[in-house]
Amino acid sequence: MDFTMTFYTQTGEFRPDSAVDKWTKLLKEWLYAVGVEPEPGPKLEGWVRDGGFSNIHVVKIPCPVGMWPKHKRLVGSSYS
Repeated sequence: MDFTMTFYTQTGEFRPDSAVDKWTKLLKEWLYAVGVEPEPGPKLEGWVRDGGFSNIHVVKIPCPVGMWPKHKRLVGSSYS
C-alpha cells in the first residue's frame, strides 16, 4: 500500500496551479532530482508483477485531505 503525491478531487474543488499544487510539483521535482520516487503508489502493481506475482488485486481508495469529506463513506477510517 502506498500513495501518490498528486492532489485531485473527484468533483473539481481542487484547482490546478493552486499554491498546494505548485508546492507539490516542486517537491516532486526535487525528490526525483535526488533519486527518490515520490509517487510509488501507481507503480506498485507493475513492480509486484515484475517480481513474479500474478494474483494481484488493486484497490484505489480516495484519502480525504483538508476539509471534512461530504460523502459519509469517507468520514470514517473503514472502507467497505
